[in-house]
Amino acid sequence: MNNDLFDKSRQGDEKAVRILLDQGADPDSPGEKGFTPLQVAAYYGHSGIACALLAHGANVNKTDIENDSTPLIHAAKQGFSDVASILLAKGAAIDHPDKNGLTALHYAAAEGHKTVVDILLAEGAAIDHPDKTGHTALHFAAGKGHKNVVDTLLARGVKPDPVGCFGGTPLHFAVNNGFCAITRALLAHVSEIDIATETGRTALHIASSQGHDAIVHMLVQRSSRIGLTDYNGDTALHLAAAGKHHRCVQHLLAAGADPEVRNNNDYTALQLATGSEHPQTIEALLLNGANPNSPSLSNGWTALHYAACKDDIVIINALLAGGADSAVKDLEGLTPTSVATCYKHKVIAYILTHHKADHQPMSLKKSCRMAIRSRLIANWPQQSLTASINKLGCLPEDVKVYLYSPLTF
Repeated sequence: MNNDLFDKSRQGDEKAVRILLDQGADPDSPGEKGFTPLQVAAYYGHSGIACALLAHGANVNKTDIENDSTPLIHAAKQGFSDVASILLAKGAAIDHPDKNGLTALHYAAAEGHKTVVDILLAEGAAIDHPDKTGHTALHFAAGKGHKNVVDTLLARGVKPDPVGCFGGTPLHFAVNNGFCAITRALLAHVSEIDIATETGRTALHIASSQGHDAIVHMLVQRSSRIGLTDYNGDTALHLAAAGKHHRCVQHLLAAGADPEVRNNNDYTALQLATGSEHPQTIEALLLNGANPNSPSLSNGWTALHYAACKDDIVIINALLAGGADSAVKDLEGLTPTSVATCYKHKVIAYILTHHKADHQPMSLKKSCRMAIRSRLIANWPQQSLTASINKLGCLPEDVKVYLYSPLTF
């Protein structure tokens, strides 16, 4: 009989449930995985069955074996506001935490169930209650993109910048997932936007590393500390450059980010962009004052040395157009040409050998022309270019026209 009660409660057969209860079935008898009939009724939103079970003495706060969750937590997680109201009216413990410290409010906020959130707050739910990792309902709503819930919590006076596990705040959560509207809402309430995680990353670091350029633009309007470094010595500019996020790079440089800062591995943003082989990021850095001839302290390599390791004509020409010196030597006396030769990049070595650096600042027109030209050359069959060098000792004439004709429109 008790097993039948559990099954009928799960299936939503209210008539059968009432008959079984009248015949003496135990309303708290556990079924599958230790769930009680009231818990499964709450989970599936069977409000009539929940009322019948409670009328026959079901324990409103009995927890399941698996997660220590109450019927109210199940109803809140699934978004059944009518069931939540019924349970609360019968004395459900509103702030009971499950085995992870999560309350009904955490679950309702995480799933975006605004109506349930409203009911719980109206009944006095602890709005700033942290789970076992220190995360509040605001963390979950912000991280899952539930703007309406975030607005509700902020309007009800939630603490806007609680620090959870590993130092994460709701702002970090929203920024990491690229939620612009939520980020804007949180920025209107937080007093400190440069709170760092345990790895030293601020919201700006996270937005820059993820390539959320609209959020980066939003954050640099509020923070004057764009040069903060994380545990690896990376600034937001380093992370944007390494991640090939040239629009983020542009926002950061426009806000005054220093392109010459080196991280703990002795790399500038330009050197990281070169390693990532992203010409748009390289050009953005060069156009905003990055020095292509700045050597690493550890080995004396410039961005051009690093680029010479790659068989990428576009990157090489972007750096050369920006004033990179192909004759500069590292601490062991190696030039970028020597590096390209070591890596058997014959086309790159030829370009570096025959390039005549004018060392003039790169204009926007020059950058655009070089980018177009480099892509045209890059589309040439590499085997054809290498064969020409092997046979004739030079590149084909039509390629040389692209390489060495004046950079004018």
